Amino acid sequence: MATKSYMAIVEREGSGYVALCPELNVASQGETSNPPQPTSKKL
Repeated sequence: MATKSYMAIVEREGSGYVALCPELNVASQGETSNPPQPTSKKL
């Protein structure tokens, strides 16, 4: 099976976070009480 890697950009915006994956043109946002954790997990 072929594997692919994608870049994720996570930024704090106000009281929440915004995540962007430029290669897939996908964004998500939400609030959390825990800051995002760096990962190199393959999806």
